[in-house]
Amino acid sequence: MVVVCGAGIVGLSIARELVRRGFKVLVLEKENRLGVHASGNNSGVIHSGIYYRSKSLKAELCVKGNKYMKNYIKEKGLPLIENGKVIVARDERDLKTLEILKERARLNGVKVEMVDERELKRIEPLAKTFGYALYVESTANTDPIKVLESLKEDIEIEGKGKVLLGVKFIKPLSKNEILTSEGKIGFDMFINCAGIFADKVAHKFGDAEEYHILPFKGSYWELVGDKIAYIKGNIYPAPNLNLPFLGVHASRSPAGKIFVGPNATLSLGRYGNLSSEILEILPSFLHLALKNPEIIRYAYRETITKFLGIFRELERIMDIKGLKIIPSKKFGVRSQVINFYEGRMENDFILIKRGNIIHILNAVSPAFTSSLAFAEYVIDRYFLR
Repeated sequence: MVVVCGAGIVGLSIARELVRRGFKVLVLEKENRLGVHASGNNSGVIHSGIYYRSKSLKAELCVKGNKYMKNYIKEKGLPLIENGKVIVARDERDLKTLEILKERARLNGVKVEMVDERELKRIEPLAKTFGYALYVESTANTDPIKVLESLKEDIEIEGKGKVLLGVKFIKPLSKNEILTSEGKIGFDMFINCAGIFADKVAHKFGDAEEYHILPFKGSYWELVGDKIAYIKGNIYPAPNLNLPFLGVHASRSPAGKIFVGPNATLSLGRYGNLSSEILEILPSFLHLALKNPEIIRYAYRETITKFLGIFRELERIMDIKGLKIIPSKKFGVRSQVINFYEGRMENDFILIKRGNIIHILNAVSPAFTSSLAFAEYVIDRYFLR
């Protein structure tokens, strides 16, 4: 039997693919419902794969995962909006970033188009840009919770898989047995997909000690007003390519709401709130910041933006006159991994296999988009070898 620790999008996708291939699978999830953390609280955007360097794992799996996810959603009759995305420039420097993204798109096999201000208004009437914008047709939007629920049904429908909610992994007892909140469970293979706690699970097995998760909280707001009807898909700013964050953006949900966010403030706990974990988090942050001072500047700017200037951020990428912004309860915590020994923020997915144990770390954006392709990759490259 295969035990998968974590019922987020990555854990459920891997479990589903294992069941499809005839394996018996047990998924453990410590929460009492699906989608409590990052997998259920992202923008619902199905990314195209243009942000990531050619030949990186993120690029490969995002491009393939975009197609897989959209096909899966259509097959299951789940909500899907296929209105694409525009990435706008705020100044001359952003135009250079758009050129880099256009080249990455070409190398990654993603269709994009550089459009002028007039064409931009046709695609996204409220978007505004400095000279030109990048239009990415293949970007789409869905409801993450409905996707998670559908994957759970796929796992359990034929009786080969089971998702246990409210069951917490505690520690390994041997090479083939773990202790959980519901007692001992034996396994032939254990796959760690614990998301924000993936480093702690790995450390309990004595693995991946150089990797520590430095959580970043992403808060969302909602735009309201008659003009939201003009927002068709997604309006993004040109990102800072030196950082793994995409910037505050506006996205249409299948329910018709326009969510704005997320920002990326340093979280003082893995659940997004102040906790005793601050004693673990601050040393990691300071160690990283010593070698990467830009991280300090970014975290400070994002914190100020959260409390004082979210409207100013939006004004730079779209026309918000007549619209109101209201707080949303929606937020996610990014399970960003740093290499503590080297003081480096990791950009790509990290997979480690030790015997019959597989650890998946840094499964951050575009993990939701990539998940079905990622499941194939994990099973073919790690599980079956």
